Amino acid sequence: MTSVAGSINFLNSFKDIKSPMSKNIHLSIAVIYAEGLVKALEQNPSKMESAWRELDQLWRFAVAQKNFEAFMLTPSIPLREKNLLLDNCYKAVDAFQVCEAIITKSQAVYISAEVRIFCKLLLKSGRFSLFRMILEVLENLVLKSQGKVKAFVTSATKLLQEEIQILQNFLETHFEKKIQMVFREDKSLIGGVVVRVEDKIFDGSIQKQLEKLKIKLCDGNVLF
Repeated sequence: MTSVAGSINFLNSFKDIKSPMSKNIHLSIAVIYAEGLVKALEQNPSKMESAWRELDQLWRFAVAQKNFEAFMLTPSIPLREKNLLLDNCYKAVDAFQVCEAIITKSQAVYISAEVRIFCKLLLKSGRFSLFRMILEVLENLVLKSQGKVKAFVTSATKLLQEEIQILQNFLETHFEKKIQMVFREDKSLIGGVVVRVEDKIFDGSIQKQLEKLKIKLCDGNVLF
C-alpha cells in the first residue's frame, strides 16, 4: 500500500499533463461523430446509453468474428453488401453468409434501427475505421451525463483493494466526480501508478520519479 500512497503524494506535486492524443485529428473526428449521435438521440436521453451498449456489443462481436472488420474496411466490397451484413447481424438465424462474413445464431447481436443507421453512415463516409475510437468517446459522454468519468490505471503489479480505495478517493476528490476505473499491469513501471483520465495523465510511477531524480542529480539540485 506504501507505493500507491507515495504515488498519490507525488501526483499532488505536479500539474496535469496534456496527452498527445488531444491533438490527434482522428480523435477530433471521432468526437464529432459521437456528439452527433448523442444530439440525434437527445429527445430520448435513455437511448444514449442503450446506443453505446449496442455499439459496444457490436465491437465485441467484430473482435470475435475475425473477418468482420476486414470485410467492412475492404474498399472492393460494395457498400450494399456491408449494409446487408449490418441489417442481418442481429437476426437469430442458424447461419447465413454475406460474401465471406458468416454469422451464426450464437453470435447474433441486437442492433436498433438508430444504431444501424449510424453504422451505415460511418461506412458511407469512410469512417468505420474509427469505430473503436468513437465508441470510447461515446462511453465518456454517457459517463459524463451520469456525473462519472473513466480512469485508466496502470501499475507494475495488481493493486490491493485498500490501494484501489485510496486511489479512487484521491481521483474523486480531484475531479469532483464519481470515478470508474479500468486496470492494467506494466512491469516496466517498477512501482507506483500511472493514471489517464480523459486527456490528462498523472504519472506517479517509480520509473517517472527516478527520471526526475536523475534530472535533479544532473543539475546538482539534490542535497545529501
